[in-house]
Amino acid sequence: ACHRLHGQRHPALGGAKLFVQRTFNAKYTLLNAVFAVVQTQLTPLLRMLWDHSLRHKVFPGETMTTISLQADTPAAISFAKGMLSPLFSGERVTQASGGGKLWHAHFARLQMEGELLRLNTMLVGSAVVIRDSSRRELRVWGEPASRVGAVAAVRKLHEGVMSHETYLPLQPPQFRAVVRMDLLDDLKGACGAGSVTLDLTTRSLLIAGDEDVVKRAIAFIAARLTQEESSTDGRATCLNGSGERVCSVCYCEPEEAVKLECNHEYCRECLLGWIKATTANGGGMGFPIKCLSDGCKRHVEIVDLKRALPWKDMQALQRAAFDDHVNEHLDKLQFCITPGCQGIFPLGGARTSVCSACGIRVCTSCNVEEHEGLTCTQYLQTKAPPDRLRLRVIDEILTMQCPRCSQAFLDFEGCFALKCSKCPCGFCGWCLADCGTDAHSHVRTCAAKPPHADVFFGTHQQFEEANRKRQARKLQGFLGTLQAEERDKLMQSLATDLADLGLAL
Repeated sequence: ACHRLHGQRHPALGGAKLFVQRTFNAKYTLLNAVFAVVQTQLTPLLRMLWDHSLRHKVFPGETMTTISLQADTPAAISFAKGMLSPLFSGERVTQASGGGKLWHAHFARLQMEGELLRLNTMLVGSAVVIRDSSRRELRVWGEPASRVGAVAAVRKLHEGVMSHETYLPLQPPQFRAVVRMDLLDDLKGACGAGSVTLDLTTRSLLIAGDEDVVKRAIAFIAARLTQEESSTDGRATCLNGSGERVCSVCYCEPEEAVKLECNHEYCRECLLGWIKATTANGGGMGFPIKCLSDGCKRHVEIVDLKRALPWKDMQALQRAAFDDHVNEHLDKLQFCITPGCQGIFPLGGARTSVCSACGIRVCTSCNVEEHEGLTCTQYLQTKAPPDRLRLRVIDEILTMQCPRCSQAFLDFEGCFALKCSKCPCGFCGWCLADCGTDAHSHVRTCAAKPPHADVFFGTHQQFEEANRKRQARKLQGFLGTLQAEERDKLMQSLATDLADLGLAL
């Protein structure tokens, strides 16, 4: 249509010629901190793209920088995306032992913002670490050497937080003080803990630190509690189940009472503190939110939340619930692959899917932009030299993964009805079949189970042997897709890995 219109004279324009040109566009939006550390690598790439007739503009903003690309052919814009997307996507921080991504609930806490800020300050602009609570992952941008140091620092931070964790049960007055006075950030600084997390369902604090840290936390809460009591002149009456009206958070007579559909009441401040803690915990309490009153299992209605919460807090809660829903249904939904995009795309029977926000078309099998004309294997081969092929084999074949979300599985405890640590998937330890949320009924009759094996349980030796058989089958199938020279190079690079696993082909 553009070709036909171009050069035609139009009466409405006084007989002047039309000049029509079809263009193809792409846009990336990056945090300013990310743009600053990739700029050195980006400048020569943009110069090279200019030589290939690709035009670009950079639009700096207060917190984000947008890079707009324009070309005359789809092949040119696809070439540009292939060059820029890996740079803009950054590197996902993974576990030091290999396998899955490095993530723990403490990375979603508000206190971690300060830790990551201090870490990024230490990196002095050579690299930057960004947490993505939606995707539950950490990513690093910068020069390759700087990224190595940043990843090591994140792993050290994680190990420090995990080294000492203590549950501290809270009495009703203590729980009231922590929730209503928003003490978590103050607690962390005052007692020197690696992190402080409020577990709302057990009314406990999870404190990362030694015995002295826990003692300082108890003393700090006691001091703030005394301060609150003196400031209120004892007006708050704690009833502790006397049959009178009781706030389900603090067990005191409700102040500015908010009654839920289940008829249980909360102080307005307690309700706000509870919801803020849920959002700050990255959905750690779980969704849908349930009433905290003893014995009540009813969900808190959205109409109650809208009536009680300020608009900003309601928006934050809805975002946390949305992210939690996507992460709990990774077999049906995925976050967009475009850097900076907050959209999602559905998974299903179709080969490709479209992002709900930016409109990118994604291959649902290999989770990259649609590669029209190439199978997934062919596409990955064009992107993967032998060293990358080795890493792919280790990650996807030699590491046992959840069949639904691909999270590495490392914790076999005797039962072959396995449970993913990331998503709700229950799967079989014999054949790796996705069995919904509970694999026991499948394991009982699994065809891959040896004839004399126990109904559910087995030894580590049986588990490892079943895993080796599965690894051998998958590796043989993958090798069959490669050219002879590429296959030989890959096998040479895998020799030590296969020997360590006792895997012979």
